[in-house]
Amino acid sequence: MRSSTRPASFDARDRHSFLAMITNTTKPVVFTAWDESGLADIITMAETVAGGADALTVNPFLLAYLEPTSPDCRARPSWPPLGR
Repeated sequence: MRSSTRPASFDARDRHSFLAMITNTTKPVVFTAWDESGLADIITMAETVAGGADALTVNPFLLAYLEPTSPDCRARPSWPPLGR
């Protein structure tokens, strides 16, 4: 849900970032998306650049870096501390 105190462009930062990357490089791009809507928009952008969905499938140039949990969450260690 978008806060009314943030500008609308705040929620499109992932799209603006992807646009900046594909505009300024010919190398493959690793990107992030804030939500499913952003991911869908970025894939649509990539399909447009590639010349269509089939062309993107044949010659993919992007990789989504998706973080399924909050970066502030820490899992319990799977091994005991050393020295015990």
